[in-house]
Amino acid sequence: MEKQCERKPIRILIVDDHPIVRAGLATLLGKEADFKLERGVDGSDGVITYLDRHPVDVVLLDLRMPKTSGLDLLPEILGRNNPPKVMILSSFDYEEEIYRAAKAGASGYLTKDVTRDQLVQAIRAVSSGQLHFPKAIAERIAARDGRSGLSPREQDVLLMISKGLTN
Repeated sequence: MEKQCERKPIRILIVDDHPIVRAGLATLLGKEADFKLERGVDGSDGVITYLDRHPVDVVLLDLRMPKTSGLDLLPEILGRNNPPKVMILSSFDYEEEIYRAAKAGASGYLTKDVTRDQLVQAIRAVSSGQLHFPKAIAERIAARDGRSGLSPREQDVLLMISKGLTN
């Protein structure tokens, strides 16, 4: 009889500014035999330093954090040698943020109201090299690609206006 190849566990780093979210995700995902939860970090202060010392396969990245946004961290994470896959896990589903994350190289995008099973499936898909964007989100990205684009600076200004900021 052939021995089944033991698969290496999927190493996951959770990047979120809320300790309760990090703890909850660690508890939910820690039940999976093929997942190895590294630790959670709260944003820019520890992500790159952590990745320098501990390679991971998947980063679950929140977009809206007080010190540095996930959109700012995404190129830093993906610009590394042998970068991990990055899945955005956000409370928000604003079209502009989703589009920018996808264009910056995120492998997936989920909102925090997903079920545990949906999150587990998405992590497994992303870790194996697949993209994982729910159908509604993927359709929005595809529709957006068909429109004429704004420059990155114009997108920043538009995003600030949408938040109610003035010049």
